[in-house]
Amino acid sequence: LALTLLFGCGTYGLEVRASAGVQTVANALWDGPEDEPSRLVAENEDGVRVVSDWQPPGGGGVSVLGLNAETTYDLFVEPEFGDLGEPVSFTTGALPSNLPDWTTTGSPGWQGFAVTSLMGGGQWAVVLDEMGKTVWYYELPNDGRLVRTRARRDGRGMWFEEGTPSIHRLLIARSLLSK
Repeated sequence: LALTLLFGCGTYGLEVRASAGVQTVANALWDGPEDEPSRLVAENEDGVRVVSDWQPPGGGGVSVLGLNAETTYDLFVEPEFGDLGEPVSFTTGALPSNLPDWTTTGSPGWQGFAVTSLMGGGQWAVVLDEMGKTVWYYELPNDGRLVRTRARRDGRGMWFEEGTPSIHRLLIARSLLSK
């Protein structure tokens, strides 16, 4: 079930939808300025900021990877030179109850995302933020076998191998920068 929030009266007609498969991913579309690139920015009350790649003049569409579960974000369009769009509030869903849980300690010495796999209570391909929180996930079917997980070289998603190494499934998760 995908929840939809439509905001046609915002400066750039930003439309945000929750991903049907991954509750920590938002899909956004907007009508940007006709004469300059624009991008999407997501911020939460703790100052965590996720920024998409620049989209060509006229608008864009991105999947927003990097959002934490059960967290409210303000999403807005940022033109390269013009005024910021009006913010749209978006709340992510919960992580699956059978996703393995863990804790982290200390502070990160890096920025970005880690791509890995988890086993125990199922097999999962996951993307973690620098605080060790799951921001993207995929559970393999009971008869599946996770061989490896890795980020794509072009930064536009991830690969994971399921079954034998000759069988690949590509899942696209737009690459976003965190600041």
